[in-house]
Amino acid sequence: MHSLCLFVVLWGVLGCATKGPPSSEALSSSSAEKPVWSVVEETQEGLLASSDSCAQGDDDACARILRHTVSGASADTRTAYGVKFEAGCEQGSPAACGGWGMAHIWERGAPLDRAKGLELLSRGCEGEDPNSCVLLAEVLMPNNEYGIEPDLDRATSILTESCGSLGGSPCLGVFGLQTSGVVPVTEDEGSGALLRRACSTGSGKACFWLASYSRLQLSDEAAAAELYEQACDLDMGKACHDRAWQHITPTIENPNRQEALTFMARSCGLGDGAACDLLAMTNDGLTIQVPGWEAANLEIDAYLEINRRYCGYGGGESCFNLAYNVARLQGETDSTAEEIVVSMQSACNQGSMGGCNILGHMATDFVGRCTELQDSTEAPTEAEATVVISEESEVVTRVVCAFKGFMYLYGTRYPPQSGSAIAPDREEALKALQMSCDAGSETVCARLVEIQREP
Repeated sequence: MHSLCLFVVLWGVLGCATKGPPSSEALSSSSAEKPVWSVVEETQEGLLASSDSCAQGDDDACARILRHTVSGASADTRTAYGVKFEAGCEQGSPAACGGWGMAHIWERGAPLDRAKGLELLSRGCEGEDPNSCVLLAEVLMPNNEYGIEPDLDRATSILTESCGSLGGSPCLGVFGLQTSGVVPVTEDEGSGALLRRACSTGSGKACFWLASYSRLQLSDEAAAAELYEQACDLDMGKACHDRAWQHITPTIENPNRQEALTFMARSCGLGDGAACDLLAMTNDGLTIQVPGWEAANLEIDAYLEINRRYCGYGGGESCFNLAYNVARLQGETDSTAEEIVVSMQSACNQGSMGGCNILGHMATDFVGRCTELQDSTEAPTEAEATVVISEESEVVTRVVCAFKGFMYLYGTRYPPQSGSAIAPDREEALKALQMSCDAGSETVCARLVEIQREP
């Protein structure tokens, strides 16, 4: 049987992040007035409050979460927004109708129904929601990925008219048409002017593009900083992330640690998994190495708790590192099996290829070995079975069957787009967990009682 840690080490050689608690020499402390993770939660709570207000028909709130949807919200967040958009649309919010329409086309939080999706997007655009107009134009473009019949003329008309009347993201769409040669660049409003207008009237993406241009082409970090902040305030996580790095690198005058961590935390809260992973792997930013930042230390339990927190926030590598460090520091045991399985699946779901591959090895090693043990005890008589089990190490039995039980309890997919590799099977899970319990696992016995009480 291969060890999870062995596979993690091998994946580390291939480039997978395998961070353990850093040494004291690499640590640096923060003088933050409040924990960085609290900024993440405040950001998420703000979005949650907006989504609840959207469900009550608040069009400004619906416009915010639709803007977040198209600016980098995670797939799970987009799915969660679906029911809010549906309720808000029923209350008459144009932005909610646009979001509900896109949910049908994406099949995120709504059943796939392209015809209904187009009708709802049209309703949102007619209600003067700029993002609904952009999304409607997007799904009508040639070579769209949604299986919808293209209509370039209509898409062009939607963008040009809504840019003129609404500004914001439709102007960014017109900029795209200009750069691709679909529409001419006018003398009075060239591409640069369109981007500036889009940014000033609510397009976070336009502000982000302008910031990147200011930084990379004009070497104007001060201008970029202002534009990144505008985009960040418009709920674009990547902009908050890049603004943080201006402080960390640093490329601006008077870099400030607390501002860096606050922007990075906002980025994480807005769904930027890379920001969540950075904060987790640097212990809430404590180990980001910047000259002049003081050193500190962190206990192992605190380090694991930080990884748990950022795994929950959406950091794929945070989940991977959590599973890895639990296995490395606490062992691959019946007591840690559930957390390792759940964390590694979360890592895979959030894009960690290391997590996906480890799940495959776990299925081969743990599930396969437990199944062999189950088969060997089912064939003999009851007396003979006792002998068979006693000859096999009870430690091995309770560990491998604990892993199999939890992999069947939750179901296991690797990678997510391949479908269920192990479909959830409560009956099979209970059999494996019972075998682990019978082999002496007090932890699994206690969980088994809880699971059997669940409906």
